[in-house]
Amino acid sequence: MKKISSFLLTLGIIVGTLNVAALAADEFFTDEGAFASWYASSARKMSFNNIITGYPDGSFQGINPVSRAELAVILDRYTENVVGKQLQDEGTICTAEFVTGLQVYLRDQNANPITGATITTDRIDEEFYEGTDGMYSGLGEQKGQFDVTIEKEGYGTHYETVVLEKNDCHVKTQTKTITLFAKSS
Repeated sequence: MKKISSFLLTLGIIVGTLNVAALAADEFFTDEGAFASWYASSARKMSFNNIITGYPDGSFQGINPVSRAELAVILDRYTENVVGKQLQDEGTICTAEFVTGLQVYLRDQNANPITGATITTDRIDEEFYEGTDGMYSGLGEQKGQFDVTIEKEGYGTHYETVVLEKNDCHVKTQTKTITLFAKSS
């Protein structure tokens, strides 16, 4: 309970608004007279821009270490007030991984993997990479509608239009198993 009370007190201090009426007209913080010159103007600028609001007693307490909780609030306010971009809520956690938009498993009429095929799209610069057992991947992190052509010597050409969507972070991978039929001789 003591940890929770301490946390709530710290949180209240962080998000509490500065009582401007208690300050002299030319001061942002009650302890501004004790500020070192190397950070005084920065502290005032951060207060003016609602990045750092100080403690409920109106002080800045410049020699105190910054907690992780305080840093989170400071960065959030900076992003909102200066950068102008809202960060994603905690419900969405994006990773830096690269996500393939389309995975194709090529099979012949007997369900055997087909290797050495060529897959192209209407995006000239897009390449499909061949993995193992007839698996090909491409269209990484791309949203939209794509005309896909699959060719393999000795087999009929396959044409298909694929629509890829994105979630909050990445393209939603679409996996297809496609059967190519041998050309009759």
